[in-house]
Amino acid sequence: ESRFLHLFKHETGITYRRMILWLRLAKSFQHYASFSSLTELAHFCGFADSAHYARTFKETFGIRPSDLLAQRSRFVQA
Repeated sequence: ESRFLHLFKHETGITYRRMILWLRLAKSFQHYASFSSLTELAHFCGFADSAHYARTFKETFGIRPSDLLAQRSRFVQA
C-alpha cells in the first residue's frame, strides 16, 4: 500500500478506490436526465455493464437508477 493511499484513507475515512467509485456514481446522478437507457449511462460513467452500475448505485444511494429514470419520465409527461 502506497503512502498516498494510506494517508488518503486516514484523512477521509474511505479508500481511494471507494472515493473514485462514489465520484462516478455522483456523475451518473448529475447526468441521468441526459440518457434514455441505463446501459448508456453506465458506460458514460465508466461501468462495464448496467447490472454492476445498478447494484452499486442502489447500495450507495438507496434507490435503483431505473426508479430514478421512471420518476424523470413521470415529471416530463406532467
